Amino acid sequence: MVLDGAALESVTLGPTGIASAIGSGKVHCDMSTIDLSTVRRVATHYPSGDADFLRAPVLGNGHAAAAGKLLIFAGGPARGIDKCLPVFAALGTKLWRWDSAETSSCVKLACNMLIAGMIEPFAESLLLAKRAGVEPRTMLEIVGASALSSPMYTGKGELMARGAFEPTFYMRNMVKDLVLALDAARQLGVHLPGLAETERLFSTASAQGYSEKDYAAIYEWLENQTPARAAQAD
Repeated sequence: MVLDGAALESVTLGPTGIASAIGSGKVHCDMSTIDLSTVRRVATHYPSGDADFLRAPVLGNGHAAAAGKLLIFAGGPARGIDKCLPVFAALGTKLWRWDSAETSSCVKLACNMLIAGMIEPFAESLLLAKRAGVEPRTMLEIVGASALSSPMYTGKGELMARGAFEPTFYMRNMVKDLVLALDAARQLGVHLPGLAETERLFSTASAQGYSEKDYAAIYEWLENQTPARAAQAD
């Protein structure tokens, strides 16, 4: 699992790369979140009938991986996926599988764009309530007691309430994935205007000093875009 497409190509292609050294019948399983174009380029270096190239990106952070609770999206030759089943079982609680590596890549990007799409309006709702005099923890209690309740809101809401954004997923990496999702949408001919706006907001926040914080720091960035109200006249 590496950061991006460039990193995958670096370790895979070339005279000393994985593709040049892997034996017949073996499997290269990449679990990174990368672009579709790189998936296609790398896959061409694994001829059918020889070694298998799989894509198996995951949903879940390092804590979930350590606990064996990742969700795994495997795409590629069935025989390769079957060989990796013991590894997948150790890492995750649920596996989905497709014949296409590109399909599994799109599923992962769709999940990450949904995460960003949940967090940004959630941050806005907390800020609106805070401006009206309701503290974030009270809003978290209200959301948690309603049909809006979500583990995502519980976990990231706690960071927002504390104003401490130690990263489990860097904002810069969220920006990367949103850009990849937009690129995939263009390739597939899908119009996603909401994603475009979400990407713009996270990209702006990242460029303005938030790249190394958790993506939940979009709350702090939004708060800093909102000047304090002038004191009301008696």
